[in-house]
Amino acid sequence: MDCWSTGLLLTRHPQIQKYLRDMKPSITHHYDVWHVVKGLIKKLESLGKQRDCKVVQEWTKSILNHLYWSAASSTTGEEAVAKWVSVANHIQNVHEHENWLFPACLPGDVSDRNWFQPSTKACEKLTDIIIRKQLLADIASLSPNYQTSSVEGFHSLILKFAPKNLIFSYKSMLCRLYLAALHFNENSDRGHRVDAAYMPSVL
Repeated sequence: MDCWSTGLLLTRHPQIQKYLRDMKPSITHHYDVWHVVKGLIKKLESLGKQRDCKVVQEWTKSILNHLYWSAASSTTGEEAVAKWVSVANHIQNVHEHENWLFPACLPGDVSDRNWFQPSTKACEKLTDIIIRKQLLADIASLSPNYQTSSVEGFHSLILKFAPKNLIFSYKSMLCRLYLAALHFNENSDRGHRVDAAYMPSVL
């Protein structure tokens, strides 16, 4: 049974993990990607501020996108981990990997990237973050289907219609929540705007 059927994706708190292992072994405990990314981005930003590690800042967004893709495009936890670990090779311009679950990077134009040089401080420290044992265990348990990011987005949108620093009557608050829900539902399936300068050539 997927944990989403209970109405939520549970946190990575050790006590909750232990409770599910001991008391509810029939439940598959999946993690939300957004919460894993939130912890990872702090480590990447901290590393990017260190001396001789500025190149990490250029790669942070791509690495986080790769984590989302690893979870969404995988059918098993082992496959998600294999895809995630491949980024340690990819940042060094190595696109073939030893793991048979993901033996090579997908085709794409990567000629203009600022690649990491092997054995440098930035490369070694970033690789340590990527292959950290606890992170790999979390990635193996990421949910491939359901995420709470849309709920987080809706809660953020409510603040646009009903800021917390203002007081509203019951009817006014109710109307603002209705408006927020209508606005969110109308735009939730709309595609992302793409800058024409970054569109791949079809020629």
